Amino acid sequence: MKILSVFLLFISLFAQEHIVMLSQYDENITQAKENNTSLNIPKSINDENRTLEKNVTNHLELYLLNELSYREDTLKLYALLYDDNSKFLWFNNQKHFTQNSLEIIKYIKKSLEHGLNPELYHKKEIFKLTKKILDNDIENKDEAIRRLDILFTDAYISLAHDLYYGFTNWKEIVKISKLKKEKFEWLRSKKSFDFIKYLADNIKENNITKSLENLAPHFKEYKRLQTALKYYRNIQKNGGFVKIPEGKTIRYKDHDARIPLIRKRLFMDDNQTDDPTFYDTKLLRAVKDFQQRFSLRPDGSIGQKTIKALNITVSEIIDKIILNLERYRWMPKDIDKTVIEVNIPSFLMKLKENEQNILSIPVVIGKKERPTPVFNSKISSLVLNPYWHVPKTIVKKDLLKRLKENPDSINEKNMHIYDNWKMENEIDVYDVNWNQFTEDDNIPFVFVQDPGIHNPLGKIKFQFSNPFAVFMHDTPHKNLFSRNKRYFSSGCIRLEKPMKLLRYIIKRDQTLTFNEVKDMIDSGNHSTIVLNKRIPIIIKYITVEADENGKIRLYDDIYDYDRIQLLVLKPNSQSQIKFALNKSKINNQ
Repeated sequence: MKILSVFLLFISLFAQEHIVMLSQYDENITQAKENNTSLNIPKSINDENRTLEKNVTNHLELYLLNELSYREDTLKLYALLYDDNSKFLWFNNQKHFTQNSLEIIKYIKKSLEHGLNPELYHKKEIFKLTKKILDNDIENKDEAIRRLDILFTDAYISLAHDLYYGFTNWKEIVKISKLKKEKFEWLRSKKSFDFIKYLADNIKENNITKSLENLAPHFKEYKRLQTALKYYRNIQKNGGFVKIPEGKTIRYKDHDARIPLIRKRLFMDDNQTDDPTFYDTKLLRAVKDFQQRFSLRPDGSIGQKTIKALNITVSEIIDKIILNLERYRWMPKDIDKTVIEVNIPSFLMKLKENEQNILSIPVVIGKKERPTPVFNSKISSLVLNPYWHVPKTIVKKDLLKRLKENPDSINEKNMHIYDNWKMENEIDVYDVNWNQFTEDDNIPFVFVQDPGIHNPLGKIKFQFSNPFAVFMHDTPHKNLFSRNKRYFSSGCIRLEKPMKLLRYIIKRDQTLTFNEVKDMIDSGNHSTIVLNKRIPIIIKYITVEADENGKIRLYDDIYDYDRIQLLVLKPNSQSQIKFALNKSKINNQ
């Protein structure tokens, strides 16, 4: 009775709300349920499932199964838990709601906190039927209970899947990328376990809420984004941000009629100043902080770019947060205490221990046409005074032009040409007519540059397995790190201060001392150190971060991945697509 009383209270509170379809994300997200490869769900009904259907026909409404997101998994879950003495998973023998029922209903609503859409988990029908049963306002209570039992099961499976794997239709992202001729290099982490057994065990143990929370990402950054999402939804509920009119640039100590609106947008108290139109020191600090957090030059001048950033709507910020919450679900579930993270849009590498930053190094990442790929791996070796095996794309796009204009430039840069990767037969640069080749041709030579001052890999290379042939490395071009926007490479990650990372890795590996390794580098000889303790590395694409108070920082969508993801999640929302494009333009002016 206590559970039922709590349940009645919850439903009565919910009944006061309008049950409306959430327009955000309900279009096309349901297609994500078709992408069930992670769960190994067969597309057709096999003999085992046909037998299972026959065994539970007296309980399941088979016509309803075709409406479910995870038909096969629903059957499997009932197969594990079905009992003739207790034919329901979510109701007791007296056909009363159980604690599990209460928890799944509460979590459907709670899914909003994860940036998910409750309507994808049968929210409308579940709450409608539940209220009718509790109000005793239903003609066929047994049929309603059977239907609810199945809907609860599918909602539980769907929530678990979306929290663990994500809800995005990945095939659609790849398809749109190809249609838009965008280079999209992103590998999601492979995560698999006995999914249905996990859910079945937690149903038996009455552990619904905890089981779902365990499946959600545990990154500190994920939880901070959840805090930010709640914060901005409250702003949205209260009417959103004020709009700032465009006009001339406002500088420190200027008077301008827009200053009160800017103060309001930055949540400053207008009553603490004698002249509300005066651009004072306190506002200057707030404007610089805003510019820093929105990837603008923090000069305090309120020009066109700053006004546009101030006028980004709260709905657009919420969209960005939801996109990035989803991306954390594409990352590894369990990572080591020590991990290296490279966030492409922030141009920064971070070394973390127990989720605490212990080292940050600025990086240069790939150009839009040659993007740094998103994936995770483990640093397995260090290459000192590395040779540079020139990638085919660079040979075609860059080197070929130089060969046609001045073949001797190859020799000046200590570069060698071979007829194959065995590098046994070196080719003289003047023995080849380079004008016969174009960028579209397969140039049948291998180009290798010796270690030294001209080598673009610098003095050290950090190697990790991946299908893209990218790595982190030193660079002789240190001047590029003075730029705020650092996308100049052909996909590899250049480190401003690689020796700091090297020192940490050598100390952790305990094979050699740092001085011994430094002597090896100073010798100029090529050598490789295989690590005893490999270090996980996550290369990610996160365009919004939040601090512990939910205060956000936006980064440029430099590869237009936000735009592509929005096209999948909200295909009919041209305003959101326009926002994604304009945001990129704002910060690159």
